[in-house]
Parts: sequence; structure tokens; C-alpha cells
Amino acid sequence: MLISRAWDRRSSLALGIFNQGDTIEVMGYDQDLYRFRIDWIEHYPVATAPVLKIVGRTSTESLTLITCSGTFDAAADAYDQRLVVRATRRS
Repeated sequence: MLISRAWDRRSSLALGIFNQGDTIEVMGYDQDLYRFRIDWIEHYPVATAPVLKIVGRTSTESLTLITCSGTFDAAADAYDQRLVVRATRRS
């Protein structure tokens, strides 16, 4: 599990640069390089996001990246959507 939180609105994770089919590489504590291929990219409204699809079990080794997107509501100090990127591990 990777966890990151940008407390400053100006420093959000730039997941919008990815496209379906792109490769994401993650270096593990063991110094091994793990490669994942992006299967899908979706925007979900916060209130109705399919939580089990996003963070539930998968049938293969997967990487799920989530960041804020949509419109920023200053009164709530939050964005109204989440951008979700799902990738499957490649050998």
C-alpha cells in the first residue's frame, strides 16, 4: 500500500498525465522495480464513488492511485471528485 496526502491544494498528485496503457514503475524497499500497466482511469463524484471497485480486492496484483479532481469547494475545503487510476502488475 502506498499512501500520500497533499495538504497543500497546489501540490496534488499529477495523475492526469497518465493514459490507459502507460507503464508505472515503483521501486520497492527491496530495491526491486515493480512495473504496472494502466488498465483504466476514471473520475468519480465523492458522494457516489463505487468504493469496493476502487479499494476492494482484485483478482490480480494491482496498483490503485487516487487523487482529488473536479471542482474545488472553498467552503468545504475539498474537491468534489476523485481521479482513480488502476494498473495491473506486469512481469
